[in-house]
Amino acid sequence: MSEDGPADRVTFEIAGPGAEFDADRRATGVVVEKLTRQHPGARVDQAGDSSLASAAPPTARVS
Repeated sequence: MSEDGPADRVTFEIAGPGAEFDADRRATGVVVEKLTRQHPGARVDQAGDSSLASAAPPTARVS
C-alpha cells in the first residue's frame, strides 16, 4: 500500500512447457523492469512460485 493509499495487484499465469515457459517468465521480468523505469516513484514487485524460487538459495528448506 502506498503512502497516499492506492495499490494495485496484477495476477497472471505463465504459459508453456519447458523452454516456452522460461522465455515467458523472462519476459515478465522485462515488463517489471520497464514499469520500474517508467514509474520511478512507484514500487513494482514480482512474486510467485517461479520468482520466489529463484530468490531462495538452492539449499533453503520450507517447513
